[in-house]
Amino acid sequence: MCLRNPKRMRTGEPVTEDPTERFTIKVNIDSMFNCDTDFGQRFKDCMLEAIDRYNHITFLASKLITLHVIRLSQEQNQALPLSDREFQTCCNVVSRSRGEDPGPTPCRDGPLRTTLDLLRSQLPADYALPHREGLTQALTWASINWIANVQVDVCYHLSQRLERWIVLRLAADLAQQIPEKGLWSIASRMVETLVWRENAAFGRARSLGLPDPIPPNYVAPATLDDLLGGNVVHSLQPPLNEVSREILWRLFTEEILGSIGSALPLCPSRFRETSA
Repeated sequence: MCLRNPKRMRTGEPVTEDPTERFTIKVNIDSMFNCDTDFGQRFKDCMLEAIDRYNHITFLASKLITLHVIRLSQEQNQALPLSDREFQTCCNVVSRSRGEDPGPTPCRDGPLRTTLDLLRSQLPADYALPHREGLTQALTWASINWIANVQVDVCYHLSQRLERWIVLRLAADLAQQIPEKGLWSIASRMVETLVWRENAAFGRARSLGLPDPIPPNYVAPATLDDLLGGNVVHSLQPPLNEVSREILWRLFTEEILGSIGSALPLCPSRFRETSA
């Protein structure tokens, strides 16, 4: 639903951006239609059917693109640059163009077609794919919203999820038992070396009347002690043995830096400069 900001309309504040602000209002669908008439009931049924198809298509597209990213990463060590176009392609290949079409739109992307075949193999043989007739504009907006959600998720939640992932990996891989508190201390310190606190840096610069800083070049720690810092190293009980130190260093240098090293340091500005 698209509505103008009523506060701005009342106060007459100058508008420097698009004055139309889009937001969602939760309403009962029955309140949108006059179901006492035959036309109103038919229109409601048509809308419900379109909503069901829209949800079905975007659900399958989300499954497909997630599986595709994971497959390329695990099988080919390849990162897939993401945009709304990739999601819209997924919407097309998991749906039929029109209701009378016997099958979905052909997938012309070879690697994506391989992933699509893998997804289709997990579905029942008689699984009926939905059609997207009348939903072109809605799916275009769905694709834009999807990439926006991905970027927000990466910008604001990647560091927390990376911490949890590190804790789980260390609990499974270390050659000794480390208390959970110690694992979280290691993970927190590792992630801290990957993140640039952009908001804090902007705040300091503005308080001094300086221009907004740009993300610094990332410099990787040279040793494990540099990575963890003296406080973490000396607080661990029991201390890390040599095998655990080697496992920890390999996890950081090979898996973490090998996967996201080109995007470091992690900060919102960095993700605006590059694709998700």
